[in-house]
Amino acid sequence: MDGNIFSQEEINNLNIDENISLEQDIRNIIILAKNELSIIENKIDGYNQKNKEKIKKRLNQLLTKIISIRQ
Repeated sequence: MDGNIFSQEEINNLNIDENISLEQDIRNIIILAKNELSIIENKIDGYNQKNKEKIKKRLNQLLTKIISIRQ
């Protein structure tokens, strides 16, 4: 597995009550988003055409939002 993908055990053991900086919180969210994208990428062949079209539409919407954040 990719080194950026957390196992369920690692996620369960995360201490979400600890005080972390806003910068670290943003980095953690980015890592989790990358993990989810990796999962979708690895499973894309298993989806039917209709679901692939829905995924494409949603990912394009997400990409547009990410680009707007960056600007």
